[in-house]
Amino acid sequence: MEEDFYNALRYLFEGAIAWDAWKQTEEKAAKGEPCPIIFRHQGALGMYTSFMEARALYEFFHKHGARSDGDDSARADDFASKWKANKSDVYRDYMAHSKPANKRMFHLVYLRSEKSGETSTKGPLNEHVLTVAKDLRNLAREFIEHIDDSASQELAWTALQNALGEGQKAADHYHIANPLAL
Repeated sequence: MEEDFYNALRYLFEGAIAWDAWKQTEEKAAKGEPCPIIFRHQGALGMYTSFMEARALYEFFHKHGARSDGDDSARADDFASKWKANKSDVYRDYMAHSKPANKRMFHLVYLRSEKSGETSTKGPLNEHVLTVAKDLRNLAREFIEHIDDSASQELAWTALQNALGEGQKAADHYHIANPLAL
């Protein structure tokens, strides 16, 4: 819990903040405003990092039921036996099975470019990096409040706080306001 939960949240937050810094720079450049040098690939790397960690975290929070032989995946149920995460709009619109993240990023499918979510949801997937990161930040807080034992709860709070601290360091590095600050 301590290390893996922390790393998943950390890389989600850092990726989302790197993507946001790139997005802000692109918008400033389009207006002809002076802006820092941000490398072209930073937006894609930040987005893919965020969505990969988001997929793992959403599966952790939302996967329930019987396990197959050899399934060693951690699940929220392992720590918060009386709690089930609500499936948010952002999860249902973008991250759930057969939604844009799965069709556009995690699987090769026919007509892949048409699966961005642009026409069937609230805009294209690549514009919702921060939305997903904020949803998972809030879901993590809710999960932690429902953890059964105090020792695991303390480890999870520490993991979340440390991951948010790393996110703040990323925002400071890019000289932007931290969009994930509480």
